[in-house]
Amino acid sequence: MDTNPPCRILCRSKKAVELYTVNETTTDENEHYKNRVVLANGMSTLHSFSPDGKKLMVNLSSTGVNVFDLSKNSNENEESKSTILEHTGKVAFMSFSSKGSYIITWERAQKPAEGETEAPPNLKIWSSTTGRFLYGFVMKLCKKSQWPPVRWSHDEKKAFHLVTSEIRVYDGH
Repeated sequence: MDTNPPCRILCRSKKAVELYTVNETTTDENEHYKNRVVLANGMSTLHSFSPDGKKLMVNLSSTGVNVFDLSKNSNENEESKSTILEHTGKVAFMSFSSKGSYIITWERAQKPAEGETEAPPNLKIWSSTTGRFLYGFVMKLCKKSQWPPVRWSHDEKKAFHLVTSEIRVYDGH
């Protein structure tokens, strides 16, 4: 049994996010890109495939981060259903864990709410299956060269968080 995901092409425009699945067995050039699915309507800013290619994360201006399960079949031209991560409209970076079980997002740090001493977490870990927020950290600055600041072992049993001059090790689950 072939465990590799099919070859897919993600197309983003101001109007929609579309996914084409390439038919690798046909010899007819017109049939190569026939399987087209509109994942979402609207403009997107970021996207990322899970390591196994079965999930796709898209950050839409209107709703925030949407997670699509690509292992489920959708009808051509029908907008796909997704899991939406709440309050993620301002995400600047996002990626999947090594097996795709978790999602990590970062957005600019906010000031503490009135009466609070600490700012709300802006580096967040989510379940990629349910979209539930699991854990958060405060991280003032994040550069593309240091993304992602949390990485998992290949089996996701351990998580490693780079903090200034040290690496913190956590149980990965």
